[in-house]
Amino acid sequence: MFNESMGHDLKTPPIPEYKIPSKFVAKVLMHCNASSM
Repeated sequence: MFNESMGHDLKTPPIPEYKIPSKFVAKVLMHCNASSM
């Protein structure tokens, strides 16, 4: 029972927020690096 519920939890949370485009991530990282420098 417990394993089944855990599997459901793992399968449901593929949220769009989790699948962010790599390009967007790269832009954010570059912006963060520029601001930190």
